[in-house]
Amino acid sequence: MQWYKQYVRFQAKVCGKMRHPAEMGTEEVTAFLTNLAVNRKLAAASQNQALNALVFLYREVLKIELEGIDAVRAKRPKYLPVVLTQEEVKTLLAGVKGAAGLAVKLLYGCGLRVAEVLALRIKDVDTGGGKIDVRGGKGDKNRVVTLPKSLLHPISNLRVEQWEQTTGSRHLCFSYFFARISPQAWSASTAQAVAVLDRTLFGRLLRVE
Repeated sequence: MQWYKQYVRFQAKVCGKMRHPAEMGTEEVTAFLTNLAVNRKLAAASQNQALNALVFLYREVLKIELEGIDAVRAKRPKYLPVVLTQEEVKTLLAGVKGAAGLAVKLLYGCGLRVAEVLALRIKDVDTGGGKIDVRGGKGDKNRVVTLPKSLLHPISNLRVEQWEQTTGSRHLCFSYFFARISPQAWSASTAQAVAVLDRTLFGRLLRVE
């Protein structure tokens, strides 16, 4: 409604009289949008909002199609990215210890998002193949990323730690992998192993001590 009022008032100022939007069209809308960008210096988002509002007014209310709108577009501001030097990155990575430190290194080394790291499950990490299966990433898409060699040992230790904390034994995992080869070997311990594999590696980082 605000854009409609501004549009009508702008045209009244230009023409010297109030006019109904039905009496105007593409030329007047173009002039109004150009004024927003050139004279009022509004941001591109605001200009787009005004355009969408007027298109809705004409199409849905007045049943008039606007064609050939060629207004001067507001310029989007350009920001230079702020990046760390290699030495600053090394200092940062060296300053974060434990599971949190490993999570930060995965963010940097694998290009993962924070939510993707925190959602990683034990079975998503393939240390033998040197890769990580990222499931349900941006756009709900799956992808595979390379696991840096420098993180193979730390992440393997974390996986073993998760096994031991959950089951009390690191040997339970073998029942799962053996059952995959031989279905007859499926047992209650195998089912327990599957449940452990679905646990997140960094779940405890989400808990406030």
